Amino acid sequence: MWGIQGLLRGFWAPDEARFVYVAGEMAAEGHFFVPYRSGVFYAHKPPLLFLLMNLFALPFGGQINGFVARLPSLIGAFLSLYATASIATRLGGAKAAWRAIAVLSTTFLFWQVNSMGQMDALLTGFIMSAIALLWPDVKVATASSRCQRQDAVATFLAGLCMGCGTLLKGPVAFAIPILALLAAKIFSQTSWRFNPKIFITFLGLLIPPAIWLTGAYFENPPDGYFKELLYDQIFKRAGGNFGHVKSPFYFLWHFPIEFMPWTLALPFVGRAKASRQAENGRLTGTVSPYRMLLAWMLAIIIFFSIFTSKRNLYILAAYPAAAIMVALAWDDLKPRLLNRCALAFLTAFFYAGIIVYPVLDAFKTPFTIRDEVAPYLASDDAGKPRLALVGTNGEIYALYAGVKGITFGIQGNRALEDSRGEMGRFAEYVEANDRGAAIIGATYFNAHHGDEIVALMESKGGFYEIRNMRVGQKRGDKSDKLLLWGDPAF
Repeated sequence: MWGIQGLLRGFWAPDEARFVYVAGEMAAEGHFFVPYRSGVFYAHKPPLLFLLMNLFALPFGGQINGFVARLPSLIGAFLSLYATASIATRLGGAKAAWRAIAVLSTTFLFWQVNSMGQMDALLTGFIMSAIALLWPDVKVATASSRCQRQDAVATFLAGLCMGCGTLLKGPVAFAIPILALLAAKIFSQTSWRFNPKIFITFLGLLIPPAIWLTGAYFENPPDGYFKELLYDQIFKRAGGNFGHVKSPFYFLWHFPIEFMPWTLALPFVGRAKASRQAENGRLTGTVSPYRMLLAWMLAIIIFFSIFTSKRNLYILAAYPAAAIMVALAWDDLKPRLLNRCALAFLTAFFYAGIIVYPVLDAFKTPFTIRDEVAPYLASDDAGKPRLALVGTNGEIYALYAGVKGITFGIQGNRALEDSRGEMGRFAEYVEANDRGAAIIGATYFNAHHGDEIVALMESKGGFYEIRNMRVGQKRGDKSDKLLLWGDPAF
């Protein structure tokens, strides 16, 4: 479902290209606890994914290829499916586990995220592992159910999963499991019992961040790194300062669309739930598994609906709960039809990955940029070639050009130390280099400084050329610009 297709396409902007680029710069510069992007510290995310990419690249001579970049997501997919199967087994037996795996694997968003070389797939794997390890010890109203009591090792491992997730993408790694488990526990209507082993969970949670903070301290992080990572990226991002501002009802239509094709089965789950409750109505001391799963799912959706900043990826941990609900209702719906649908969907998603993705790859990656810029690249003080990036982060361009990018504008939301601005800095760079190659963001070029850049090139004299880059959906005036100047034979 996921492992093969990672070998069949390149790295796509924005996330995949950015993370592979940062991981590559981490290895080249030796900053393994404080990542950098184009020479400026990168505090948007903690460093675990970049460390894993470099670790998995060791057998390949340090080369981060498609398999290496997406191996963390493949591991995340396995953890998510295994944890989902574990919970489904306790709620409905082995058949429910296999059905939940089939449903979750062929849910559009889950399948898409696990095919990308970014953080959310592995994060969901850590979250689901923690939920499975700490799942409430209650008896549910299904004949094949079985309980599993948490021991000290399980609670420690749950904390360790949350700690690793925190080192991957911040506090959501422990907030989501705690929220989902509390909702399931409360709505199971069982008596609350304090478990002293919870302290072991917190011990596991603290270990990964403690190791990272110690390493970062000895790498002498620049001023502002921890403030941006631990404050700005949590609180300002939640408030929409970094974009993705959406309506409070954003997930109410995103979830049904991206749980397709299994959204069509959800309306019938309620009827199966009522039938199952009537059948088991005489059982005492039992709770409805549907109630626990629905509480888990809604708690996550409502929680992220509160914040201004929203992305469909944020509620990915709600999808396993919905998948288990469908799996538990399977025999009360049309099992023969659902069996055939599951096989058809598995086949369709598999072929979509190995056929559709490679076709799209031609539109998503700048394969030709290396040859285009090679004769024009200017060098830094160490004699290493560099690609200028103006009005864009441009990791995908620097990545495929095989060089390090150099930026002239604000990165990391820090104020500029002087009044020259991005255009002024770039003008100085042009004057200082007889030849060069630069990528200029489309919005920046069209709305701000396109005329100034043309005037700058004409005043310098000699050869220059501006081309449209064809990456993703950007075409024509929406294309980022490739600027080349100077004598290529210089």
